[in-house]
Amino acid sequence: MAKYRLNENKSQRQFLVDYLRGSGRTLTPTEANKKFKIQKLGSRMSELRSVGLQITKQKMHNETSYGIGALDKYGSRKKLLV
Repeated sequence: MAKYRLNENKSQRQFLVDYLRGSGRTLTPTEANKKFKIQKLGSRMSELRSVGLQITKQKMHNETSYGIGALDKYGSRKKLLV
């Protein structure tokens, strides 16, 4: 499995799209903070939802887990962030 790392050249939103979109992976706020130093994961997911991505959200062990579907709300796989 490829290692993912957040760097200065990529925004947190773009990193999350690349890491989660269509992969079947999920991420909790605790994991996002520990693995990638991303705080306020819920806010980043809300921003991604507002640009048209399908965000999945489920409760797991008293924490919310987020994922991103492969298709946007229009049924497209095109990139929404530049």
